Amino acid sequence: MMAMQSTAGILVVHARLDARIALRGAGPATHRFRRAAQVALIALACAAVAAAILVRGWIALALLLAVTGYWNDLHGQRDPATLQIPLKKVGQRALALSSLFAGLLILGFW
Repeated sequence: MMAMQSTAGILVVHARLDARIALRGAGPATHRFRRAAQVALIALACAAVAAAILVRGWIALALLLAVTGYWNDLHGQRDPATLQIPLKKVGQRALALSSLFAGLLILGFW
């Protein structure tokens, strides 16, 4: 699950970088990473449903939190003003989301 979450996070960051490069006029944005991130988020959402069916509430919550956070980031990437947020702040938010995800996962497996 940690690998799934980190993969989704990496793909969302790559999608952000592609969008920022396109915003500078260096060429059109490639949607390769955006689509891959969406597929990874769908996989996380399916895992959350499976965890909910297996009555693993903390794990389902952790997965849904990751999906929601990354989905909001992907959605926000359509706004040029959001793309101007410093990468340091974006990285801090990603780190906070990953830390919260790991904590909830630990609770779920405890």
